[in-house]
Amino acid sequence: MNFGVNLNNREPLIAPGYALSDLLELAERVEAAGFDSVWVGDSLFSKPRYEPIALLSAISQRTTRVKLGTACMISGTRNPLYLALEWATLDHLANGRTIFGTGMGNPEEGVRCEYTALGLDFERRARIFEVAFAAVEDKTEGRIVVDGIMLGIGLKGQTPNPIEWRLRAGRCVAIEGGTEADRLKQVIDGVAGADVIGEFAFGTSEKSPTGSPSEKGLLGTVHFALGDNHNAYPGGQNVSVLHLDGNGLNASLMIEDTGRYIVRDGKWAL
Repeated sequence: MNFGVNLNNREPLIAPGYALSDLLELAERVEAAGFDSVWVGDSLFSKPRYEPIALLSAISQRTTRVKLGTACMISGTRNPLYLALEWATLDHLANGRTIFGTGMGNPEEGVRCEYTALGLDFERRARIFEVAFAAVEDKTEGRIVVDGIMLGIGLKGQTPNPIEWRLRAGRCVAIEGGTEADRLKQVIDGVAGADVIGEFAFGTSEKSPTGSPSEKGLLGTVHFALGDNHNAYPGGQNVSVLHLDGNGLNASLMIEDTGRYIVRDGKWAL
């Protein structure tokens, strides 16, 4: 079990005598005390606080070991391309120590006002996300048909021939299809942990383009990954040098306990 500390980046704005320099010093003390991570929050003006990426960049230069995370970043209010650039820059500054915790924002009035101020529709905020989870490594059974993009095997666009994965106890025991299936088998052959079903995700965006890696976020698609998941939420156990996503189109996704559909025949059902 790992323990981290929330540095409360709102406090320097509201607590008399507590400056931003004190927060940076606290990060150093947390590391010296042996904690595993430090965390900062995010809010534009619902609960005003210092901006998390800039603050974590400063903390990255005052620490060497602790992981640096957001709890949580409201990514729906940010341009995704600039957010990717900003976070990648932070991760380089921190030598790979970052944890990108993100969400779409609580349904409270202050957060709604943030979306409105930025010209965004709060009620449609879930439609610009991809929902992803680390798979329980030994539980996935059945078969997966990849008829969209298949990353990591040199394809441009969607696979021309469906690729079928046959699964047993969380591992891919057979891969069938055309030449694309053969290429996937060659890529994972002999690579430790590459046959494990590491991730399950479904898209919620109406704007993600098909035939590109962004297709994974498209509403009505689901994708699974072969290989590594130790950085995936809520924390996987499989470590591999490969993480290969395969996308399925026009999917249906149902909660078995209730019979309720999240996505049905490629359309949002909630």
